[in-house]
Amino acid sequence: MAKVTAVCTSSKRQEPKKPRAEGVFVEGKGIEGDSHFGMVERQISLLRAEDIREAEQTAGFSFPPGSLAENLVVEGLPEELVPGEVLALGPSVRLRVAEKGKKPGEPHSYDYRGWCLLPVQGYFLSVERGGRVVPGDEAVLEREASGPHLEEKSLRQRAEEFLEALRRRGCRRTEQRRLIIEILLESEGEHLNARELMDRVQSRDPSIGFATVYRTLLLLGETGLVHSFDQGEGFARFDIPRETMHFHILCRSCGRMGHLPDEAAKQEIVKSWIREAGFEMVPQTFQVYGLCSECRDKGVPGCEAERNETCCGRRRHGWNR
Repeated sequence: MAKVTAVCTSSKRQEPKKPRAEGVFVEGKGIEGDSHFGMVERQISLLRAEDIREAEQTAGFSFPPGSLAENLVVEGLPEELVPGEVLALGPSVRLRVAEKGKKPGEPHSYDYRGWCLLPVQGYFLSVERGGRVVPGDEAVLEREASGPHLEEKSLRQRAEEFLEALRRRGCRRTEQRRLIIEILLESEGEHLNARELMDRVQSRDPSIGFATVYRTLLLLGETGLVHSFDQGEGFARFDIPRETMHFHILCRSCGRMGHLPDEAAKQEIVKSWIREAGFEMVPQTFQVYGLCSECRDKGVPGCEAERNETCCGRRRHGWNR
């Protein structure tokens, strides 16, 4: 069972925080009396007690509670918290994980004897429900309450993971990007193109333009969170892979597309081929072409299979060979 070991605040920034007998958490604000009270996202800073102890062993001296500018010290949490997860403290307080650490190069205003853990190992959270927290209170992650078999992550949690990945590449977290990502996740498996995605985005926020949607897709592609592929239509479609390598099988005659089962096993085979060549696997979509059963029943020869009309009804020349 995880538990709170320290609640700390400071009235001014660039000063060490001091341990308190209790903390009064206010929804959407932070901890009363703390210098970060009222911030939008980084309302609460948290360090795992295990990470502090490891740093103490390396440093050769101890870190008093609050000396590393943390509001909370919690013992027994998993090694990694996922942005979007909810951390329940005591009888009523609920915090949502906003992000881990800070962007590379982002300044940190305070250190203790040359040490600062928050920029790399700390977490920043927002207060979703207020109340009082005292040292010794139980700390429960929302995912832990579902038992040993974790339930599917919520849409918001997955969107937060995507936003965090972009932030680590130096990209800003914006509500426009959040909406684009959430709609992309909602349409998982539909293989939308950029225009179709934009139509759905603009149905909720008409101010978001095509350039913003397309740039977001490109950034997600660079992180490996979204894969693009071509069905011979003259434009890319996008998919959210569950593995490093995602497999599509396409009918060369009618354009019908499906997914190959047991991707993990197939991925290991391809990885072994790549390692033999001295290369390293990168996220990608692997397309395999063939003839579906319906086209075979129609007698379409594989060597002559050609699709002259896209699934959108547009004419085009040749096929993606």
